[in-house]
Amino acid sequence: MKKNKKRKTVYFTFLFATNVVAFSFLSIKCNLNNKIDPKNPEKHDLEKNDPNKPKPEENSSNSVDGYKIDNSKTFKPNFAYKIKVSYVKDGDTFTDENSNNYRFLGIDTPETRTKDADGNWIETQGNQFKFGKLATNYTTNLTYTSIINKSEYDGIFPKEIYVVPQKTRNGKSEITDHYWRIVAIIYIKDIYSKFWCSNDLLVRKGYARMNYISLNSSSKYFTENIKYYKFIENAQNEAKKNKLGIWQDPSIYTEIYPK
Repeated sequence: MKKNKKRKTVYFTFLFATNVVAFSFLSIKCNLNNKIDPKNPEKHDLEKNDPNKPKPEENSSNSVDGYKIDNSKTFKPNFAYKIKVSYVKDGDTFTDENSNNYRFLGIDTPETRTKDADGNWIETQGNQFKFGKLATNYTTNLTYTSIINKSEYDGIFPKEIYVVPQKTRNGKSEITDHYWRIVAIIYIKDIYSKFWCSNDLLVRKGYARMNYISLNSSSKYFTENIKYYKFIENAQNEAKKNKLGIWQDPSIYTEIYPK
């Protein structure tokens, strides 16, 4: 009987030791799969808990911030389409390589041109022109120049541009305004596959104001996209609070937006 007990004790001790070794091996293997940079050991934890890490839908290969990517050439509301910008007219308007013109939904950058009494186009003056050029340069760099040059701008390394057309009223089609411009939310995909909303950036940095968008169902600028409306509203509140760009001096606002 004593011999049997002894054998059992040895047997269970052997099993326990075997499991410990196996567990240790698995732990080592897992740690090897999650390598820690010896030069920056804190980087591992920072990346794991990074508050700025893109949301799951931003990392999805078939969606942009929750909008499904459509590879067809027929634009529909609330689908994302990859385009290439060929020309930036001003801060909130550009053209793609297929000659489609786009108007950024719900925002308004200062004008750089206006018509004189004879109907001829002339440059605007003073702060209106100044802030209009700032907005134009910002959009040009983010949606065109940096992509062509594969360079960084304002902390972003742009790689691709996506547009998400929105439903409109009183336009030439369900997604255009009366100038045949596709009214859209513009997204910039960077080299890290994170998406940035260009409309939001322009407003949040004080290069544009929130305009031509409403939650009033009787307005010609009515939008069903409440989430986006609140998003831009928050961006404008932040810009005002921090007195950025067009909000830095209340006395010049009417000069920047004379109408």
